[in-house]
Amino acid sequence: MLSDANNQRVALQACAVSLAIREEQDFRDSIEFIA
Repeated sequence: MLSDANNQRVALQACAVSLAIREEQDFRDSIEFIA
């Protein structure tokens, strides 16, 4: 049970990290487009 909770937390963190990276890339692309 405890390992399931840990696995879920790790999966959520990985998802959040990938989302943040993708948002940062989109942000940079929009800056380059404006500039």
